[in-house]
Amino acid sequence: MSATLFYKSLTILTLALASYSTCRLALADWLFRANTRASVARAAAIDPGNAGYHAWLAEIQEHDGGDPTAELETAAKLNPSDSAILIRLGLRAESQGDLARAEKHLFEAARIDKLFAPRWTLANYYLRVGDTGKFWPWARQALEMGYGDLSPLFHLCWRVSQNPDILPRQYYVLGQYLTFLLAHDHLEAAGPVAERFLDQANTADSGVLLNYCDRLIERRSTNPAVVIWNKLCVRKLVPFAPLDPDRGLALTNGDFQFRPLAAGIRLANFAGSGNLGDARANSAGASLPPVR
Repeated sequence: MSATLFYKSLTILTLALASYSTCRLALADWLFRANTRASVARAAAIDPGNAGYHAWLAEIQEHDGGDPTAELETAAKLNPSDSAILIRLGLRAESQGDLARAEKHLFEAARIDKLFAPRWTLANYYLRVGDTGKFWPWARQALEMGYGDLSPLFHLCWRVSQNPDILPRQYYVLGQYLTFLLAHDHLEAAGPVAERFLDQANTADSGVLLNYCDRLIERRSTNPAVVIWNKLCVRKLVPFAPLDPDRGLALTNGDFQFRPLAAGIRLANFAGSGNLGDARANSAGASLPPVR
């Protein structure tokens, strides 16, 4: 056989093998997309190196009441950087009462994935097993990198303690946490959060800060309300001048230069009578109530 014929034959064989492999992978993909237990299992058998197939087969097995551990372990070996698989292994081990193995998998997920999900999962895990000492570090880490709606994490912290020692640093988290505290009447914890949030706030955030001032006034906590109000004024988040009741500067918008605030701080609305009903009714602006 000539060298030319040999190389042509080799080329044809290589192309045939490549076509066969492509067809197998295409078949595996088609079976996977059929999304039945049998078809996904067949896809995983055809393409055993695809971690996604094994992970999804584990999902189907668990949904059907089976044990997904073997498929999850296979998926984890094939893709050791997938924290979601490790989290699932950890939760599965917890459900079987193997807390040491559960903690090992969840720690590994947090080691390779520096984002929110592993930390949120570990905080929940330690709450379930009753280890609040280990709960707080993971809860705080989750707060530092949180995104989306974080109210479930805030609820979790307040389940563990009625005076949780948490003060987020991020602007986005601070705004959510202040809103949460006001919505759940945790006004006693809102002061440091409001002050830190105000340092980073913009005009669009004035509503929640004005609401905080309103709530302080409702409780006759005028001094801290004045502090927040004045910072809002200094930072030009509201179009008014700061107040100083001790020097007689307790009148806001007395010349009606600006349109009165439709909602929010009643420092601008309170007539000094001590009657909060009057304060709500007076939308023009007047003096502060007596400082307490």
